[in-house]
Amino acid sequence: RDVYNRQVLRDTLPALLREQRPDLVLYNAGADVSGDDSLGRMALTDEGIAARDRFVMACCAEAGAPVAAAIGGGYSEDHSRIVERHVALHRAAAEYWAPLAAAAEARRAAARRA
Repeated sequence: RDVYNRQVLRDTLPALLREQRPDLVLYNAGADVSGDDSLGRMALTDEGIAARDRFVMACCAEAGAPVAAAIGGGYSEDHSRIVERHVALHRAAAEYWAPLAAAAEARRAAARRA
């Protein structure tokens, strides 16, 4: 399931971002896609969920499209695993957006000094 999900994203998201050039991407990073979720039934692994979030963040960062992301879902019995799935979104966002934010801050600081 992870491979299929990644392939669908690879086939769809980059082209969609190029065509639409959104001012903002609203991303619902649901955890109910997990294999142990009682509602989602998509059977993604935790690694697959994290890879999905990294891919979405990477594509949006490359396209220059800011992301407003929300965690959602997660109906398994193990609440700590749900939390870890939600944390994956924040890790992915930090990985792709923190360097851009730091570069923007450096430009602002340079402009103030000029």
